[in-house]
Amino acid sequence: MNSVAFAFILLVVLLLPVTIYVLVRKTTKHSPSPSPLRIERHISPKLQGLVLFDIDGTLTPDRSGKNNALVVEACLRRNFAVGVCTAGAVYTMSNLQTYSWMPEILYRFIKDHDSITFNNIASGYVAGKLNKKAYRFIDTVLDSEPLPFRTGWEYTGRRIGYKKGYALSQTASALGLSEPQDLFICDDEKTFLEGVKLYNNKLQTICCGQSCGEKSLTLHNVIKSLER
Repeated sequence: MNSVAFAFILLVVLLLPVTIYVLVRKTTKHSPSPSPLRIERHISPKLQGLVLFDIDGTLTPDRSGKNNALVVEACLRRNFAVGVCTAGAVYTMSNLQTYSWMPEILYRFIKDHDSITFNNIASGYVAGKLNKKAYRFIDTVLDSEPLPFRTGWEYTGRRIGYKKGYALSQTASALGLSEPQDLFICDDEKTFLEGVKLYNNKLQTICCGQSCGEKSLTLHNVIKSLER
């Protein structure tokens, strides 16, 4: 083999890896990379139940949010999902975190679970999704019902509570929970809680807050209910 042929072979051997690298890089550069799977929910399969908290009169009295955080933490330690169910149109997922009474641990749970546990009766949110039609349908049904939906404040309060019962049940369903005895709602308005029971008498209600003779949401009251 003469020197020219040897040099040519050596050049091919040296350039071959470079050529392969360039071709592979060129191919993969224009190939779409696989999209990462979006994790819709981070729901523990060990969930024991669900606790939804009213806001005005229930969470709001604790201006620092420290006591609220203790209650929420106790629920989470017992493997209960947590969230909110309010009739205050002003509250949204965009502004909840700006209020001092809103514990970070509660907001983070709702946020990390795609807002499934956020409910607002006034603005039409059910299990984190805007669904005004569902609440309007409930209004249609209740318009045809006899007492106790047709007298004064009891009419309004129980009607709102009925919708809260619906929201609690729908949120539970989205989380894979089905037993009503494991579903709790904390509220300071007794007429709201009566409405929840009218929706489904097996749903669990916890009267907590100013209208229930408490200065604010209390750890003892909630835990006593969860550990019944």
